[in-house]
Amino acid sequence: MLAGMARIIFAAIGVTMVIAIALDATGIVKNTLEQKIPPKDMVGRVDTLNTTFTAVSVALGALAGAFIGRAVTQM
Repeated sequence: MLAGMARIIFAAIGVTMVIAIALDATGIVKNTLEQKIPPKDMVGRVDTLNTTFTAVSVALGALAGAFIGRAVTQM
């Protein structure tokens, strides 16, 4: 039973690492495109806009998660 649990844990860790590598590669490509596509004098503004949208999205996601969590616990 312990050997089976160890296999499941190692498989989960392996899948998690593959997903993390894929997301990291995607982030590198996104950052490269953000620096190459706009003109050089606009790179900072594009990055600031991206950071702003990310911060707003995180806040809205947390708010939605709170509403969903409360709705699930109220059932």
